[in-house]
Amino acid sequence: MYNRIQNSAQDIALRNIVINSSSESRFPWHARLASTPAPSITIVHGASEHTLNIGGIADLIGSTVTDICLLKGQDLDEQIFTEANQLYVALVAKKTVERLANSSQGNAIRVTYDDIYQIVSNILIGDDRFELAKALMLRQSLEQGKEGAPGEASLNIRLIRRNGNVAPW
Repeated sequence: MYNRIQNSAQDIALRNIVINSSSESRFPWHARLASTPAPSITIVHGASEHTLNIGGIADLIGSTVTDICLLKGQDLDEQIFTEANQLYVALVAKKTVERLANSSQGNAIRVTYDDIYQIVSNILIGDDRFELAKALMLRQSLEQGKEGAPGEASLNIRLIRRNGNVAPW
């Protein structure tokens, strides 16, 4: 029972951190990927389209890493924007673009934000980074709540590991 209370308190704290974080990334997570050649990705959002590059994906992942670090009480820039975190964010961004390129089969990459969130969360779950995946899904849910009907976005997540066990959140 204590773990559920603690997890609920952590969930509420994470939700507050994600809600209060700005849409702009606090750190230049994209800087490590500045010289990385990557295809341009067209985001289809309703009737509009715009271009997102690998740096934009890195900033999304980096914002999620920042949220988790803040949840853990690491609020100094030196604790969040570390070499290890930068390398991991760059790795996940590269894997995301590779999966997008493979799914497009040589055609122009045209996806929705939901597609990007889904691919990134699958990569994070595959790397056993469940707390990052949860924070990313929470960010996605809250972003959809801003664009959709007014009111609070609900988050109903059930994570099933590869071995069939349900992850305790």
